[in-house]
Amino acid sequence: MRGPDTPTGTVHSFRETVLAWTLLFAAVNAVLLAVSYPLLVAAVVVAATLTAAATVLVVDGRRRAGRTRTVCLDRVGVCVEA
Repeated sequence: MRGPDTPTGTVHSFRETVLAWTLLFAAVNAVLLAVSYPLLVAAVVVAATLTAAATVLVVDGRRRAGRTRTVCLDRVGVCVEA
């Protein structure tokens, strides 16, 4: 039974609901994949770690050599040096 202070409309839009269900579906599938293929998941984690480390080394090398550039996103108000 609804009281007089209970809102009758939905809190989230249709787009937000679809996005939430899509993310939940992807998360469940990721967990099932991780449980089914643990070696594949370990290989992906190792590859992602090595890629991140290589990227950091490249960016540090560019910074030390003075070949950096600044990219700004005016709408967000964020500038990134790369």
